[in-house]
Amino acid sequence: MKDILSEIRLLVSDIILCVGGVDNINGITSGKKMLLSISVHHKKYVNIKKLERISSIVEVISGPKWITILLDDIDAHEVEMVIRLYEKEESRKVGDTISESEPLIERIFIFLQQIFTPLLSVLLAAGILQAFIVIAISFGFTPHLYTEESILTTISGAFYYFIPVLVAFSTANYYKTNPYIAVTVAGILLHPTIATFINDSVLNNFMNIQIVSGQFSNSLLPILLLGVFQAKLDKIMDEKLTKTITTIFKPFILLASSVFIGVFFLGPLMTLLGNALIAAFTLLLNLVPWVATGLMGAFGPIFVMMGAHYSLFPLIKQSVEATGHETLLGPGMLMMYAAHAGVALGVTLTIRKKVYKAYSGTAFLLALLGVSQPVLYGVEILLKKPFIYAMIAGGTGGLFAGLMEVKAFGYVNPGLIALSRFQGETSNLFSALIGMVISFSISFFLCRRAYSVEPADRDLESVLKGQQKKEDRFS
Repeated sequence: MKDILSEIRLLVSDIILCVGGVDNINGITSGKKMLLSISVHHKKYVNIKKLERISSIVEVISGPKWITILLDDIDAHEVEMVIRLYEKEESRKVGDTISESEPLIERIFIFLQQIFTPLLSVLLAAGILQAFIVIAISFGFTPHLYTEESILTTISGAFYYFIPVLVAFSTANYYKTNPYIAVTVAGILLHPTIATFINDSVLNNFMNIQIVSGQFSNSLLPILLLGVFQAKLDKIMDEKLTKTITTIFKPFILLASSVFIGVFFLGPLMTLLGNALIAAFTLLLNLVPWVATGLMGAFGPIFVMMGAHYSLFPLIKQSVEATGHETLLGPGMLMMYAAHAGVALGVTLTIRKKVYKAYSGTAFLLALLGVSQPVLYGVEILLKKPFIYAMIAGGTGGLFAGLMEVKAFGYVNPGLIALSRFQGETSNLFSALIGMVISFSISFFLCRRAYSVEPADRDLESVLKGQQKKEDRFS
């Protein structure tokens, strides 16, 4: 028996691609039997020849901003209905729902997309602010006073220090649990006294483990895991306890249990992982230093997303104090930022939606100045494929930088402005520039060749304005 529904879904998918995507459709109507008319915003994105080659289409008649399609033995009204529903399926690809049948890596990306998409407006605003401050300090537009530079640096990095709080709120909203409890728990874990307690009382005194760095305990991973735990516990209490008991005791149980797990389990675990990371990179730097730089370039996006790169600061500081330079974080992250810039420019020149083009173009400029978060969360995580491309490009550039023994003479906030920190030797700066070109070129051309599902302009506008707006695209 012929599966009519599957055939219609396949036909609709082909039609959508040929007319330039869902957001290029301005209106759609079905005539008698097998006649379908589609009006479009931009005719230049419509591929008439490819439409005519679709086996279920008999004839295509094209006008200035419309296409009429004669179908072969398929009801046009049914095709119209599936096209109208196709919007939901396309948005699922960029993170609307998670199906248990999806592969694990696919579900992780969809989950991250849902968490970080509401934060795009703050990411962009904080990125622009940080870029202005970096320019002001680098070019001497501010007085060279330690106090003022310290204040400006603190302001520029404040958002990224407190991003776990925003992620906690977003995660709680995603799971439809209490966001204020989630924010409170995140704030407690970020408190310096709690971090000191985890390192000294829990790890050093109780477990007798000597800690090199405790920075990783404030990463995003424990916040995300606590969000999952809180949602599960919330659901169990709603199912097992009476309404009166849950009203009184549920907030206390959620708060107390989340704080306990965060302070006595996840915090120490993240700190131990951070110190294991230091040990692993220390070993690689002693045995095969070029591999260490390559791994930093490749997995830099993951390290930044999880806050793991902070745990490497003591290792970098020790290297700079001992030798005057370091070959891991600065060179590796410089290649990663070049890959971010290539991704952002490639996406900007590939996509057609105006609002997202403006967002990715701004993210490209910020990446050049050493601000990667808008690209990482707003482009790579959102579109998924660019995230993989950035890792490939950053890893390749990082391997080149490692093989050429590129050095950073001091701690570097990677970007074009920070290239002065690579000027200790002429050949060193030249090798750093070549590595950046390699990373940028690979990520740029990979993004230019790939097709990615783009977020709708009106959806992105609502996110950037802090609003949630749902309406039918096909009027």
